[in-house]
Amino acid sequence: MAAAARRKLLAAPEVTTQLVIALHAGRMIIGAALWEGIAFFLLVAYFITGQPWTFAGGLVCAALVALLHFPTRPRVEDWVAATREAAEQERLGL
Repeated sequence: MAAAARRKLLAAPEVTTQLVIALHAGRMIIGAALWEGIAFFLLVAYFITGQPWTFAGGLVCAALVALLHFPTRPRVEDWVAATREAAEQERLGL
């Protein structure tokens, strides 16, 4: 967990599902934006240079965004449970 997220979770009187899902949404948006930036850069490089490998790289990065950051129910539920457990353990000092 990132330091700011850890402080926010520990400062809250109770670790609610809504708080953890908001944290997950922010984490997902930032992670997807990094990959989207790379994909956009490679596609612009393709338009400028015409090199096929830059187009393929852009498509691969876009596919990775779709595969790695698409929020399926099991992924979100597992992440929420693990984050709540980690926050509770940290509160107890384990």
